[in-house]
This record gives sequence, structure tokens and C-alpha cells, in this order.
Amino acid sequence: MELRDIEYFAVVAEHRNLGRAAEALGLSPTALSKSLRRLEKSLQAKLVTRTPKGVELTTEGDALLARVRGLRLSLHDVAREVSDLAQGRLGRLR
Repeated sequence: MELRDIEYFAVVAEHRNLGRAAEALGLSPTALSKSLRRLEKSLQAKLVTRTPKGVELTTEGDALLARVRGLRLSLHDVAREVSDLAQGRLGRLR
């Protein structure tokens, strides 16, 4: 499972449309579909159902999206903390 595929999935979930998500990511729809299939294969779960209007998340897709949102917040917190440490805004207490 690639972190990039998870991030792409989150964008698909936000847009509910592969074409618009691909455009937002600067990818071709084909490349985005391959990424989504790769993630589904690695998780052994169908994450979206294609519809005439776009895509809908499956139960598994909804569950993954909830975790991805938490992961995004955690990654943001880690990046901010490392940046603060590097710039001397945080230090270790002894």
C-alpha cells in the first residue's frame, strides 16, 4: 500500500468523480483509476462503486476515508512539530 494511493483515494472521495479528481491532482483519469485499483487490490476491498454521475464510496471506502482524515491530521501535526524543532521554536524539557 502506497501513501500516494491513499492520498489519491481521499481526493476521489472529496470530488466523488474520477475525472474531476484526476484534474485536481494533475493526473490522467487512467492513471488515477490504476492507483485506485492498486489500493483496492492491496486492501482486498472494493472502495468505490462507479455510477453514471461519478463514484460512491462503499462501506469499506467510508471506513478508509475516516482513517485517512485522521492520518492527514497526524501527518500535518508531525510536519509542524519537526518544522518547529528545526527553527528552534520547540525544545526538549529535561
